[in-house]
Amino acid sequence: MQGFARKNKVSVQEAGRHLRYNFLFKLGKKLNSYKIVLGHHRDDNVETILLGFLKGAGLKGLSGIEAVREMDNFLLLRPMCEISKDEINFYLGERGLKPCLDSSNLKKTYLRNRLRLEILPILRKNINARVDNAILRLGEIYSKENAYLDEVVSKSIKKVIKEKGERIYIDRNNFLKCHTAIQRRFLREVFDRIGIIGEGSNFQQIEILRNFILTCNTGQKLNLARGFIVKAAYGHIYIEKSNKKIISRRGLLPY
Repeated sequence: MQGFARKNKVSVQEAGRHLRYNFLFKLGKKLNSYKIVLGHHRDDNVETILLGFLKGAGLKGLSGIEAVREMDNFLLLRPMCEISKDEINFYLGERGLKPCLDSSNLKKTYLRNRLRLEILPILRKNINARVDNAILRLGEIYSKENAYLDEVVSKSIKKVIKEKGERIYIDRNNFLKCHTAIQRRFLREVFDRIGIIGEGSNFQQIEILRNFILTCNTGQKLNLARGFIVKAAYGHIYIEKSNKKIISRRGLLPY
């Protein structure tokens, strides 16, 4: 896990999520089962939204955890998304059951744990006793707005982005006609396809690429993360990586 984190320049926790999902997908294929039930609960959702806010995430990162999500031909189900941790523990206690605990959840070296153990209790006590509800309401608002923009992008993406063999092409003229928010979403789609991961670093790289597209001249080049090269040609931009096909890694970082 440490090696994966270093190689992909993500946190250990992000690396752990990647590897867990990869394991679940491989197991699902082996068992010929394409529905995966996950145990995320209401408190996890609160933490995810607040963590996204502190990291400067966009609408997607502030939308929280999806109760139902399709990813890489699998259906991810989270039936406890609206149930709090206290409610789950009460249910278990009444039936004499003990939950499985991950000892790493108590380590304050991880930001998510500090939010859970230190920041959220302070917010509940000193700022707003119902701060969890406020954060979840924020996530619901952003979730709907994010879904609308995703719909807008899905209707026009084929006019802007095309994939041919080992290259991804961006139609520059059509790209320039779009609003900044839509341009960023197109480029996030590109990054999903080529496997550039890590939301914080993505925004900076997206802006670098977006500004390149806005100002470039034919023949100019730009280096992206993971060895990808961007080249400006007449009327379009293309992205390629030598000797490697572009493989979609969409959605490998949900919570």
